[in-house]
Amino acid sequence: MPIGGGMVHSFELPPQLTKQDKNSRKTGRVRCQWTHCDLGEILDLSLSGMRVGCRKKPAAEVGAPLSVIIDGQDDKFDVSGKVVWKKKDGLFRWMIGVEFDELSPAARKGLALLARSSLTNNTIAMQDRAKSA
Repeated sequence: MPIGGGMVHSFELPPQLTKQDKNSRKTGRVRCQWTHCDLGEILDLSLSGMRVGCRKKPAAEVGAPLSVIIDGQDDKFDVSGKVVWKKKDGLFRWMIGVEFDELSPAARKGLALLARSSLTNNTIAMQDRAKSA
């Protein structure tokens, strides 16, 4: 019981769905789920690049050109770019950042479809809410 016998009113703010840390990308970031490419699982992507989780150390070094085939909503499509960073993310896990070069119309369409499908992904929103609680 509070001091003075009065009622305590409290309210809870809705959880933030994204972290408030700096986003170093030039364009907005979309978190992905069940999206894969020939490097591994795409964790998030934007019009300028993507972050990929890999099960083994990527052979490409930082700065190296790279061609990636993405399993899109309608069909597979390829993008080219370069490795901007890579790091170990666990015992058998690596992460790699890819910056896209000039995108073809097919690649732009494929990325747009992936972004639209990720915006309605309830599982990601629920995971973010659980983490912030």
